[in-house]
Amino acid sequence: MTVSKFPLTVVGEFLSEHSELALTILEQVARFPTFPIEEFQRMQRRSLDALKNDRSAARNVIDRFFIGSLLSEHPYGRPSSGDVESVAALTREDLVEFHKKFLVPENGTLVLVGDFDAGEMRQNIEDRFSSWKGNAPKRPELPSLTKLHEHRVLVVEKDNGDEVVFQFGKFGIPRVHPDYSLISLLNVLLGGRFTSRLNTKLRIEEGLTYGVSSGFLDIRDTGIFRVESFSANETAERAIDLAMEECQRFHSDGISQDELDSARAYLRGQFPTDVETPEQLAEWLLFFEMRGLESTYIRENFAKIEALTLDHANLLIRKHFALDTLQFVLIGQSSVLEFADKYGPCKRVSLKDSCFTPYNSDSE
Repeated sequence: MTVSKFPLTVVGEFLSEHSELALTILEQVARFPTFPIEEFQRMQRRSLDALKNDRSAARNVIDRFFIGSLLSEHPYGRPSSGDVESVAALTREDLVEFHKKFLVPENGTLVLVGDFDAGEMRQNIEDRFSSWKGNAPKRPELPSLTKLHEHRVLVVEKDNGDEVVFQFGKFGIPRVHPDYSLISLLNVLLGGRFTSRLNTKLRIEEGLTYGVSSGFLDIRDTGIFRVESFSANETAERAIDLAMEECQRFHSDGISQDELDSARAYLRGQFPTDVETPEQLAEWLLFFEMRGLESTYIRENFAKIEALTLDHANLLIRKHFALDTLQFVLIGQSSVLEFADKYGPCKRVSLKDSCFTPYNSDSE
């Protein structure tokens, strides 16, 4: 089972000859879970241990600090893993109530991909699940996302360590936006592959890091663009500065026709590996269903990518890759990160703090 902000997903993989047993297990999990108190307590302890252990490695938690900082008090700013306080406060009754409210047939989608007779499988599923009743809960009203008006910097201080881990970025666009596939193509050139501009500059030419990347995160109703990397204490400031300079150059100067053709060829070669297994196909089908998309989504987006002109590409770069109103998150020793306030108003917290959303209406 995979828990994310949207959706909660149960994933199974089994031999065709075991289909009957697999569906029996799925039926029990979905319809009749018992939530034994011993298992609940064991998983709670396991989750708490994992959350505490994550604090020992900055790279394990910087995603949560960055998203929590940018989205602030919005519910999507809270990590799906929870934090020490929220997980410790959970009870078995909370799980029972959650299951009763949200795991209902009207609120779910079942996708199966594999070697089976479609008619027989459909009948088997209907025999097992047709008596299952329950209406989907009303989707809660979510608060509006608070846009930044200037650069903002969060320094997460740790007691020791020989490197600084950093991310900076801003609000982007949701995956269903008409420009999403096109800017994903263009991001291949900025920070989406080993030979990208960012990795070439910071790793290959300057030797400041073992890797740097940029990309777009899909969050329902919105999106995030970010750059992420790490560098030794003595080179961290230069690494961040060069990353920003390279992003700014990408935005202001644009790309060449050769680069655009190269990015297209890269995607053509990469995409087949994203749809070669039954599990991957199931993920795509679920994505289509959850977002209300037609099965022609992939074909139409590749047609747009093939039709993209250089002028349109550079227009999209100027529109979506501007370095305005950035959220920075830097994790490292306090003495090393004295330079952080040059990027914008700086807030400092401890890596030991349990909260991943340090900005709120009272502190801003």
